[in-house]
Amino acid sequence: MSKEVATNFKIYNITCTNANTDYTVTLEKCKKFYIGLQSKVLSIIWSLGVDGVYFNFTGTEVYEENDIYLNSRTITVKASIAGEVIQVLAWS
Repeated sequence: MSKEVATNFKIYNITCTNANTDYTVTLEKCKKFYIGLQSKVLSIIWSLGVDGVYFNFTGTEVYEENDIYLNSRTITVKASIAGEVIQVLAWS
């Protein structure tokens, strides 16, 4: 059985205007995504939330999911410092 390959991608740059405030993005027909802090500053903590559960990462860490299928799935992100940008690359 062959897998459908993720070929198209979209970049979401989420500016966390306020520290420790939830910001959301909806992933449409997503087969793979990669998320991380754009500045890669180690001392900053960023969080990924799904269904009210948060996972915390340092500024240099990234999170990646492959071989999934999310249709209109909303994820939540936040950063410990105001003005940081969290970047999501999503493939469909």
